[in-house]
Amino acid sequence: MALDLAQYLPLHGQSLESFCAPVIDEQRIAATALELMVSRYFAYVRKNPVFLLNTVHPAGRAADDEKNLRTWLTDCQWKDLEVLGFAGGQETDREGLVEFRAAYTERGESKVHHEVSRFIRGANGQWYYLEGRGGRLPRKPAKRGPIRNPLKAKAKA
Repeated sequence: MALDLAQYLPLHGQSLESFCAPVIDEQRIAATALELMVSRYFAYVRKNPVFLLNTVHPAGRAADDEKNLRTWLTDCQWKDLEVLGFAGGQETDREGLVEFRAAYTERGESKVHHEVSRFIRGANGQWYYLEGRGGRLPRKPAKRGPIRNPLKAKAKA
């Protein structure tokens, strides 16, 4: 079941897209991993590869990412976002996980992307997308301590 994001983001009556616009336009940084994840979704909707690449952790960027992303964005139309859960990623955390499903069409074919995204806060206070994996968040994520990626632990088992 999707979360009601108005309970977790200070929308103040704005639409999600309007709320995220100042983050995408780099007028302010996302306060939480959830806010960055939702802003990244709307950057896909707006076909903004610069924001998408600037919010990927530097360790995860490749030299040809912008060209490949621009091509892919041309082929896709984003339709819907469902945030299914999150763990950590608050203003005082260093890491966070967000589980979501995003519906889109690519060259006319309907698709759904389901991911648990891992975010890390940089020394500058900015949140960055670190990696994404299939799967689900743990049912009752730990409230204290560093977040461990549950998907890596499963892969080792």
